[in-house]
Amino acid sequence: MWRSLTRRCALITSRKTWDGRVNSLLQKLKEAEFVAVDLELTGLHLKNERFVGVDRCYQAHCEGAKTFLPVQIGLCAAKRAQNDPYKWILTPASVYIYPRNEETVFSINVGALNFLRANDFDFNEWASEGVGFLRPEEEKEMTSSIDSRMAEVEWRRQQTERGEEERNDQIMLCPDQLVGMEDDERAAVEALKAQIQEWSESGSEGSLELVVERAYTRLLLHSVIASDFPSFHSHSSRREHDGVRTVCVYRSRAEVFGEQKRALEREREKVEQMVGVRRLLDAVTEGGGFLVGHNCFYDFLHLYQTFYGDLPPRVQDFKQRWLDRFPHTLDTKYLAEAHELLSALDPPGTLKALCDFMLAVSETTPSPSTAPLSSQGHSLSSQDLKEQNRNEFRSQQPDSQEDTLSRHSHQPHSNQAGGGREQSRSLRVCIENIPGTNWTLPPNCKAIAEGGLDPGGGVRGLEKGGGEFLVDTDRAHEAGYDAMMTSLVVLLQLDFILAQKKLDWRQIEFISKGSRGQGQTGGKQGHAHVGGAKARSVSDLLPLMVNRVRLLKSQPSFFNLSG
Repeated sequence: MWRSLTRRCALITSRKTWDGRVNSLLQKLKEAEFVAVDLELTGLHLKNERFVGVDRCYQAHCEGAKTFLPVQIGLCAAKRAQNDPYKWILTPASVYIYPRNEETVFSINVGALNFLRANDFDFNEWASEGVGFLRPEEEKEMTSSIDSRMAEVEWRRQQTERGEEERNDQIMLCPDQLVGMEDDERAAVEALKAQIQEWSESGSEGSLELVVERAYTRLLLHSVIASDFPSFHSHSSRREHDGVRTVCVYRSRAEVFGEQKRALEREREKVEQMVGVRRLLDAVTEGGGFLVGHNCFYDFLHLYQTFYGDLPPRVQDFKQRWLDRFPHTLDTKYLAEAHELLSALDPPGTLKALCDFMLAVSETTPSPSTAPLSSQGHSLSSQDLKEQNRNEFRSQQPDSQEDTLSRHSHQPHSNQAGGGREQSRSLRVCIENIPGTNWTLPPNCKAIAEGGLDPGGGVRGLEKGGGEFLVDTDRAHEAGYDAMMTSLVVLLQLDFILAQKKLDWRQIEFISKGSRGQGQTGGKQGHAHVGGAKARSVSDLLPLMVNRVRLLKSQPSFFNLSG
């Protein structure tokens, strides 16, 4: 158990590892053709009931999103290799989410708590090292305050240069107040005066920092400096690394203004850091790729409520605000159930079972690219495929985890995928890790994996970013792992649809090259098109699937984000 938790903690990003990983992850998210997302939550809904009408369903789930909290976000950035449209590169990541506002109140459902505990969720690591976040409105309020103070400092600097500002920054106390000081205050001020006098006589450059914790002592010291050292200037501050309150003494007003500006710039950088996890979602918006989930209606509501603002009362308002940030989404559960080619296979509903099922399908479906595009044969009927793939799926289900390891560790790695698919011209997947992590594909991905099997049964990805090679044969219900499985599912679903429609990966693109972040569909990577023909967009390939998500226990059974 301890080794399992250690492996999970090494993969999951926390405040301890955030700075070393975030920039690499941001770049991957911006470059992605699509990004899969998954959340682990403290609860789903306040009341488990059935709904008639989208409005009622939305309102009920809004209540849940405002009550419960995401504790972990999983993301998986996916893009094709630059010169190989059949090879997909996945970059999974998992991040603990923890609100840093101490006034935050949220609920925990006991069932969700037990679920997280059963799946080795580390509550101590989450509470102590979870990464915080700011909503856009919170960020704007803080940066506006900094901008106002920066403008005031600049105005005072200009006034001083023109000789129009009097020495009014020091608070002068009357002699009676100075005489009436308590003995301990007087002793403290006298000791500080001695330090200033010594610094003055030394002629040393730079400012003098005096530790003064008590507010009243700082007030007295400013007055003493103004009266006893009229050529000097003072400014109260707080040290960043330990929070200690200080009074800094300068030889010129220009030094004071310079330090005030530097302090405000540090505050601005701190606010940017406090944006935290939301930076990842903003990068997805900036990149303009598809956002993909599995049964993701809850996830989408929680993403908006947590990172962007309170969910609006009207469902139409939510749709518009969501599409402003994420104009293209896919739900692999809805795709499996609603697309005529996929639903004919009678696929299972849970993410892991669907991933296993589609992997079995991929081994029995010939690739359209194994023959010239002009001479490809007819596809199997949906009934034939349904029966064939169901049998294949059942035959591949192991009796135990040991069976899984045994089956994959003793099979030689073949250059041919299942069903005689020519590997160089069919779907292939590899992992490209961010620094400090080493995710692996599930063991049953052998047929599509770009790479061999490690001794523990997981499939090696590209070793990039260092870190110990970590092996977990099953990390289902860990957010980053589930996001990776969602990526695999949507790729396998598209691969199957392309095969049935006699299309080729070279003929399909997600987002157009010139429309990153603009919400337009087309081609993005600039891969070679077949016969010079323009590539089709995913939106054209799946016109009734894009921006539709599955609703559970609701009539209608789907939610149209763009309708």
